[in-house]
Amino acid sequence: MEDVQLPSLKTRDARECLARWGLAGLRVGRFRYEFQGDVDGRNAAAFVAGLLDTLGVRAWLNAEAPADAAVEATRLATTATSMALFDPLVECAEIALPTGGARQCPEVRLGGVAVDDELRKWLLVTAGFGADDDDVDPVECAAAAVPRDELLARLFSLLAVGGAMSQPDYALAPYLDLAKALYRDVATVYRRASDGEVAIATKAFAVAGPAAFARNGAHPHDACLLLVEPKKRSATLLHSDGGGGAW
Repeated sequence: MEDVQLPSLKTRDARECLARWGLAGLRVGRFRYEFQGDVDGRNAAAFVAGLLDTLGVRAWLNAEAPADAAVEATRLATTATSMALFDPLVECAEIALPTGGARQCPEVRLGGVAVDDELRKWLLVTAGFGADDDDVDPVECAAAAVPRDELLARLFSLLAVGGAMSQPDYALAPYLDLAKALYRDVATVYRRASDGEVAIATKAFAVAGPAAFARNGAHPHDACLLLVEPKKRSATLLHSDGGGGAW
């Protein structure tokens, strides 16, 4: 297991954005594996658990976790091949302004996070984080067409929600631009021989549970994404431990 620097995160602009968004501690690790398993079938969760069940990977993720710590894995789609995925969000008047910024709203606390814009409010509510005091319903608009379980959408959410010390941008463009660059770094693109269409070879998972984080319980500032390249027999982990759970 080795730490790696992705090209998209090495630029000066990217480093400044990550620092501003409270994500300076976002870690990227890569490892090769010999583990045999079915990454596509019904046993994909067992495949991920086995993949991560090595001393080096466990220590990299969470040095405090016991050897038998549980791993929760959610398969993410990798069907998006353009930023058109976010058109419904950008065009949603309840969330985005015509100038390209996020619409502001009265401050509300969601999962312990103070939020004062409709973008992060929508992201957190649709991720299952209710208000600390009262229920807050998600904005009903065209943005609902953006699939949460798409890898590209998860990368965008990770950046937009940020870390515990986030100073969020109200413009959507910085989040969209860095999500696009990061997606290009972690998703292997190929052209299918059968129909000539562009497709993604990478298998993606959102990882949760005590094996990934030092504390139990979901928290908006935590993220662990696993990107598997079956043909290369390699995997990449993106990890941000910002609060005590899995986002």
